[in-house]
Amino acid sequence: MTPYSIALNQCIELVSEIYLTHKQSSFSFQIATLNYLNPQKNQISYKLEGYDKDWQKADKDQIATYNNVPSGTYTFSVRASNEDGRWNTDGQTVKITIKKPLWLSGWAIFIYLLIVSICAFYAHELVHKLRLINSILSFNINDKKAQICNLINPSSIALESADAQFLQKALQIVEENMANHDFDINQFCEKMNLSRSQIYRKINAIAGVSVSEFIKEVRLKRAAQLIQQKVANISEIAYLVGFNDPKYFGRCFKQMFGVSPIHYIDQNDPITPIN
Repeated sequence: MTPYSIALNQCIELVSEIYLTHKQSSFSFQIATLNYLNPQKNQISYKLEGYDKDWQKADKDQIATYNNVPSGTYTFSVRASNEDGRWNTDGQTVKITIKKPLWLSGWAIFIYLLIVSICAFYAHELVHKLRLINSILSFNINDKKAQICNLINPSSIALESADAQFLQKALQIVEENMANHDFDINQFCEKMNLSRSQIYRKINAIAGVSVSEFIKEVRLKRAAQLIQQKVANISEIAYLVGFNDPKYFGRCFKQMFGVSPIHYIDQNDPITPIN
């Protein structure tokens, strides 16, 4: 550890307070008694109030050493006894203040709190935006009211924000071309009247996914609704929502819903009661 020293303007016996930086949190005091009769019988004890719990007995070198003392204000006290074991109860004291590092100062803490507040604000905005997206892209297949909100007709959904209106239009275009497995990003951009880069930035900013993933999610959620309604078999539904490979459709469906299409049917197939 690199040693640090301080300069005092007067004798330490006349100093009532010492200020240290956080880099000077390790320090020592050389203690001496003024009784020269049988000095080998003299005893010295010291205590750093606020740090030591009990009085410490000085060794033969009569040095009190402290290492890495936390920032704060302390009082260093010393007392001594003569050869008869009589202690000086008054002793000598000096106040020691160790300043906090810059990164723990009041201004630093204020800046930390400001940064946390800003992050919390943007996190709240992000959660609000994600909930809005989820309300548009998701529907509860067990709720009859949610089934009325058909993704093929998003105009029935009341939307206000520009992002919501953008997603509403994007949904409508995807659903109008749901069964067309050749419908790609270029056609999507053309119908949205936006460039490829604009579409990518907008979809990613709002939904956090690529354009191809956005299109695929809409198709898979439509497939889940059709499977639950049992309008056709799995392969036919795959073609209806724009997948020309039922096996690939099955892999994508399981990746999104956690189960294969056939198990999705089993989970949503009510048990017929026995009369």
